Order: sequence, then C-alpha cells, then structure tokens
Amino acid sequence: MFSRIQRVVPVWHKQASVFKKWKGGTSALYIPGDEAAGKAVSVVPYVDLTPVFKNMDALRSNISCRGMSINLDLIKDSWEQLESEEDTKASLEEQHQALLFKIKELRKADKKSEADKLLEDARAIQEQVKTIKKVIWDLERKAIIGGLSIPNHLHHLTPTGDEGKPISSFGLKPDAPKESHLSVASKLDLVDFYDSSFYFLKKDAALFELGLSYLFLDEMGDRGFLHMSNSDFGRSVVVEGVGLDPEDPSSVFIVKGDTSEPSFTKLHLVGGASLVSFCAFHAKCVAQFSILPLRYVTLGRHYSPEAKNSLPGLFSPWQSSAVEVFVATPSSESSWDEFENTLNVVTSLYKSLDYHFRVEYLPARSLRPWESLRASIQMFSAHLNCYVEVGNLSLCEDFISKRLLMCYNRKDGQKDFLHVVSGTVVSIPHVLACVLESEGEDFSLPTAVSKKT
Repeated sequence: MFSRIQRVVPVWHKQASVFKKWKGGTSALYIPGDEAAGKAVSVVPYVDLTPVFKNMDALRSNISCRGMSINLDLIKDSWEQLESEEDTKASLEEQHQALLFKIKELRKADKKSEADKLLEDARAIQEQVKTIKKVIWDLERKAIIGGLSIPNHLHHLTPTGDEGKPISSFGLKPDAPKESHLSVASKLDLVDFYDSSFYFLKKDAALFELGLSYLFLDEMGDRGFLHMSNSDFGRSVVVEGVGLDPEDPSSVFIVKGDTSEPSFTKLHLVGGASLVSFCAFHAKCVAQFSILPLRYVTLGRHYSPEAKNSLPGLFSPWQSSAVEVFVATPSSESSWDEFENTLNVVTSLYKSLDYHFRVEYLPARSLRPWESLRASIQMFSAHLNCYVEVGNLSLCEDFISKRLLMCYNRKDGQKDFLHVVSGTVVSIPHVLACVLESEGEDFSLPTAVSKKT
C-alpha cells in the first residue's frame, strides 16, 4: 500500500507563500533519493497523484477558491513522467536480475566466454539504471514534493464564494456599541498586557479561564473523549505533514538551535493544544479497527504566530489557553458522523454560557490546506461590531493520515488510512474578550463557568 456582516475570522492569507519552499524542491516530509544518504528518515508519505489528477477541473477550482497559486500542469506532467521512468527502471532491473541468473548458470556450465558477454550487457543495463535514477530524483522534486503542496479536496458543503454559510445561531446579537475589552479589563484590573501578544490574567479573569477550560474538558470527557497531555513541541516532519511550512516563521514558531541540523529534525513550539501534537502521537502508527473511533481532548497552550493580526488585545495573542479535540475514524462516513456529533456537543456547551454566538461553514479561501470543511464558532465583539472566531471544528478526511502514515487494520487484515476530525473547540482569550465587551464593568463569571472553579 505504501509504494505510492463584516467578519473577522481566520483567513489562510499565506496560501501561496506556504509552498514557496516546496516549489524550490526541498521538503522536511519527503527526501529525494539522492539526498537520503546518511539521513534517518522517520516518515515516508504515501503519495499517489493519479486519482488526484482524474478531475482537473475540480482540482483547479479547489486551488482557485482557496486563493492558492500552484503549477498543476507542471506537477501533473512530472508525475506522469515519473511513473513512466519508474516503470522503465523496474523493467531494466528485472532484465538485470535475469542476466545475472543466466551468468551464474553459464559459469556453472563452464561457459566463460558466453558469461563474460552477458556480463557486459548486465553492466550496460546497470549504467542505464544509474542514469534513470538521476532523472527520477529530479522528477521527484517536481512531482512528489510539488504534489505535497496540493491541498485537501473541498467538501461539498464548503462555500466557494467569499462568504461563509451560517448553519446555526443562539441568542440575540448586541445592538449597541460597547466598551472594548481592553478598557474593561483595565478598569477591573483583570489583565496585564506585557506587549501586544502576551498577557497575564488576574482575579475573575483567571477564574474564568480555569472554569471555562474545565467546563469543556469535563463535558467532552463525559461524552467519551479520552483526556490527553501532549507535547508543546513538534518536529518539522510533522509540521509539514499537517500542511504547514516548517521554514516559515510566520506560520509556526521555530526553536533556534544548531543550524547544521537537517530541516526535518528542527523543533517547533506549537503547544499541547494543537493538531501537530496529536498527529505526532499517531504518525506512523497502526490502530486496530475494534478500538475506533479514537476520541481525544486536551487542555493546554496553543502557540501560533498567525494569531497576530490587526485585532487588539485578547483577540490576537501568540500564546493562548485552548481546548483541542482529535477524532480518528475508519471512513469518510464515520468521520462525518463524528464531526456532527462533536459539533453538537460543543455548541451545547457554548449555549450553557448564555451569550450570543453563531456557527458557520467557512468559505474555501479561509480553509487551511488540510481542511475539507471547517465549522467556525463565532461570538460577537460588541466593540468592534464584528464576529470573531472563538472555536472551530474541521473535517480533514485522510489527507493528513496519508502524509504521516496514520493507519488502522481493517477487518480483512489490510491496512487503510484513518479519517480525522480536529479542532480548537474553544480559545479562552477570544471568549473572554467577547464576554468582557458584552458585560462591561458588570462582568461576572457565568453560572456554568463558576461551577467549575
């Protein structure tokens, strides 16, 4: 199997630049044959682009709707050439083995002259194979590394225009401008801001973080989600495996170290409440069908330089407390069921806070490369007069699993790839900011939150 209104929600605005490095022919996830010597490669992604290129119109539409720039024709032509060259190489190697067998038989029969003649033919074939290998290595850079830049397919429910598709709403949206959460936090002495990206919660704000975190963590645990404690760090191979560029400091934090280290071993600060941490746990692992679906939830830090945007204060910290979920299932159908069930659980928890929020499917231009569909949970900023994403849940299908070899054993004994649902179901600072703006100086802990403190 392994042969081959106004909105302020996250927008994947770096789509084109994310794959800048891959276009140059280098990758932490896939090491071409001529670069593999002396490198301990931990994961070799499963790449089969033949089905990907079956519907070029849909693929081009996918790329266009996401706002990406990828030379699909170059990748497709390179892939077809690569398959042809590999077939030629396999045929030559088969001929070489057949000649070696004949040479062995001729020498046994003491027919040295005939054996020597065939030996020259075998050496000529070996030289042809060496030449073809060099061609293959060059094509791998264009086809396989280029193919890794192709994003996940779009789910049929993902809007292809500029606007998202609302699917539910709770409560009434504030109809009058309110004071900013920065002003409220300052008056109530709830938050210390050290600069535009780092903060320290105090008094009821700290209790809010604690209570809201455990409200989600405990409820998800009661619904069959196993509590996990993940690493705050991830290697480049996993970072690229989920679809991020490990060399882009605006995409993921890079831990500075020995510059002589190969790119695929570099360390990144991602936080335990991140997709990367969950995928690192399951990369190159095989689960048994009987234990599926796997449901995990974790409470921890989430680190992302992409969080920094034009929004003020708690809407854009690089470090945030969050609750992250990860679900692995055996099929597309079961992953959709888990997606719907998990989203229902999460929205019921937001309802318990008794503040206005809405859920919508984000348009393709706002999706990350690994997302097929994203449900965005948004609360209203009464000061900014716009919606801000406070949580999300994504349908990833088997896109990440193929790249990081996250598999399971089917009932028939064959291996297949897991289908993944993931998401940051609650970002604590985002929710706190919206609540502070909604309540103003009358801020107090919501009943559902105070019960967990």
